[in-house]
Amino acid sequence: MTAELERHYRRLLAAYPQEHRDRHVQEMIAVLLAGAEPGRRWPALRDAYDVVRGGLAIRLHRAADQGSRRHWREAADVAALIAPVLLFAAMMLRAAVYAWSAARPPVVPGELLQAAELAGYALPYGLVALLVWLGRARAATVSAWTFAILHGLESLRPPSLGASHVVTDGAILVMGEPVVLSRIGTAVLPMVLCAVMLHLAPSPGPAAVGSGRLLIWTAALLGAAVTGGMIGRGPVAVAPPLIVLLVMGVTLLRSPAGRRTLLVLSPLPAPIAGGLPGAGAVAQTLVIGLPAAAVLGVTGWLTRTGRVKESGE
Repeated sequence: MTAELERHYRRLLAAYPQEHRDRHVQEMIAVLLAGAEPGRRWPALRDAYDVVRGGLAIRLHRAADQGSRRHWREAADVAALIAPVLLFAAMMLRAAVYAWSAARPPVVPGELLQAAELAGYALPYGLVALLVWLGRARAATVSAWTFAILHGLESLRPPSLGASHVVTDGAILVMGEPVVLSRIGTAVLPMVLCAVMLHLAPSPGPAAVGSGRLLIWTAALLGAAVTGGMIGRGPVAVAPPLIVLLVMGVTLLRSPAGRRTLLVLSPLPAPIAGGLPGAGAVAQTLVIGLPAAAVLGVTGWLTRTGRVKESGE
């Protein structure tokens, strides 16, 4: 019985950081076993709660210390550069798919125009990324917010919606005009998230990862996106950029700032990919938007607070 209970307690103690467990695990196990009722095989609910709460409290405290905050600020800076690059690559992938389809028979009317339109939407985020590279953070932030607002107004009020579309396709009437709720989560949210990341970053740029490495990643990602769009549709089209993104992710996991960069960027993939299959318009926006707000809210707190103490050290 005691061995089984100890095994369950050890699993709960995984909530504590590894170095804390290495120093105190035997002592903590002894205290927990001494306080358990005779014959118990599973931890009491209160004990389990106390163990997990204590571990998470230590992790949160360490996440907020000055050394960790420095990594968070570096992560926010790098994420603010990668975010517009991701948007640019995603839009160029879609533009390449339409352009390649338009160049092959049978010709589908409107595909070339659609490709040009998507490329037009992509170019502003190429400009935002370029401004960040050049150290023009304020101009990049203003540009990102401007593009997000303009695209949002255009996306939410398409002129061709009729009454049946309003009833059946996740739209509502605002002052007599149709507003498509489903496009908030897929078309508008990625741009807003990019603008927020730029706003939160203390000094957007590639410093923590290195200009050379990020430049290579950017070139590889854009090349893979265009190549994917030219070789097919669906999974075939997204395979090349996904491989590049996987390599980027594995590389970022090797450093504290890199791991935090992935966390800051985590709200972007779902809306860029088109949202959650089968989810309704409101549910989709909430499911994507609320976690994004939580991640960026914590990031903003960690990057914008605690700097006075650090400067005095």
